[in-house]
Amino acid sequence: MTPFSCAYAVAMVAVLILFFVYFIRNRAEIRRFTRARFVLGAVAVLIDMAYLGWAGDSLQLNQDFLVQVFVIDLMLLAKITLFAAVGIYCCKALGLPSAPLVLGVFRPGPAQAPAAEELAVEATDEFAVHEIALTDDPLNADAVVEPKQQNWGAAVAWALAVATGGVAFSYLLFALTKPALSEMLQELLETSEASLNQLGIAMNPTFESIMIVCAFAYGEEILFRLGIQNYLAKTMDLGRSRYWISICITAAIWSLAHANTLDPEWVKFAQILPIGVALGYLFRRFGLEACILAHGAFNVAMVFLAPYMIDA
Repeated sequence: MTPFSCAYAVAMVAVLILFFVYFIRNRAEIRRFTRARFVLGAVAVLIDMAYLGWAGDSLQLNQDFLVQVFVIDLMLLAKITLFAAVGIYCCKALGLPSAPLVLGVFRPGPAQAPAAEELAVEATDEFAVHEIALTDDPLNADAVVEPKQQNWGAAVAWALAVATGGVAFSYLLFALTKPALSEMLQELLETSEASLNQLGIAMNPTFESIMIVCAFAYGEEILFRLGIQNYLAKTMDLGRSRYWISICITAAIWSLAHANTLDPEWVKFAQILPIGVALGYLFRRFGLEACILAHGAFNVAMVFLAPYMIDA
């Protein structure tokens, strides 16, 4: 592992611990979003199951393999639901869109009434008491600035624009820098060519590889844009005026996730970082679903274009 890969692994372990602690501390309010977070987690598992169903013959399924898949899917469900729960909670507190399509169908439960001691104030004026009660409860319906009704036409248009811009930028960057696959990735492809081809992880586009990169896009947007980005904005008290700070930090962490894939390594960071920032701003305006669409479209396009842009 390179230093960048190690840094990413350490960062993600720390994030998992922080998210779990935050979830426990705020579980009473986060329960409002139980249906939405489990729907997001279930979709991730269903994508994995759909892939296994499609590629089952080539994978030579057996009992041991299925047990491993079952354990991995349980871990995937737990991670996605955890990040989705914390992310939606933080978005609501910030007054930002989280997952407007999912929450539009699976609406959150009623907010928990604030405890009596939280409403105890020295002021005698009824208006002052009411104002303090609202600001002390970040998820009070009157305290949260609810996002405007989603303009899905604009969301789709901006998502496709981000994907197109990302592909164009990648093509220009790779044309100027002429990157190759990293030595580690080349060795992995050479020593595990058969298994990698079975899993659809190859330079040549296949339906299986398209399913996998779409699954990556779905999971990464929940983890990074919905989860980490809004957790940072909430816990660092950035609000919406300084939200760009959490966008940049999240994009940097996301860039580390792609370490040790190209040579020279800085080219991959130069490609991924601005795309991460663009996805962050897309989330701020339209929420999770637009980011999944943009990320998925970008990944699919790169599956077809990468063989002509990168020296294997």
